[in-house]
Amino acid sequence: MLRPDTLLTAGKPGGKRRKQTSTCSIGRNRSTRLTSLKGGYMMAVIFSAREIVEAAVEKEKKRKGFYANVCELSTNEDMKDLFQFLIEEEEKHVAAFAQIRDNLPEETHSAEYSADMQAYMDSVVDDRLYSDIDSKGFVQEAINAKHVFRLAIGFEKDAILYLR
Repeated sequence: MLRPDTLLTAGKPGGKRRKQTSTCSIGRNRSTRLTSLKGGYMMAVIFSAREIVEAAVEKEKKRKGFYANVCELSTNEDMKDLFQFLIEEEEKHVAAFAQIRDNLPEETHSAEYSADMQAYMDSVVDDRLYSDIDSKGFVQEAINAKHVFRLAIGFEKDAILYLR
C-alpha cells in the first residue's frame, strides 16, 4: 500500500502542488520517489532497499575520497588530523552499509529497467553536491578559499538526509 510521507497535490496542468517530489513507503524493503513530470503528472520511481543502500555506499566512498584529497593537499597539520579522522569514519560507514547491502535480497529487473535505473542511481550519487569532489583542483581551491569545512559539513548533512 502506498503511504506518502508528505502530501502531494498533483494533477492536471495549472493545479497547485505543495511538493514536487516525495518519498513513499510501498511495503517491505521498497520505497518510491514520486517525481513531477511535464504536464503536472507524477511518475513513481521504485528502488529496492538494496539499491538505496548501494547508493549510500557510493556516496560514502566519494566523501572518503574528498577527505583523502584534503589530507594530501593540505599543509595544515590540524586540518590533516581532522580529515584523517573523517576518512576513518567513512571507512566504517562504507563497511557497515556494505554489510547491510549484502544481507538484503538481490532483485532482478528487466534490461530496460536496469539501464534506466542505473542512470538514475548514478545521478543520485553524482548530484550537484558531489559533481566536482574527485578533482584535486577543486579540493585545492576549497582549501585555499577556506570552504573545505563548509563542504565537509554539507556532505555529512547529505548523508543524514539521504538515509532519513
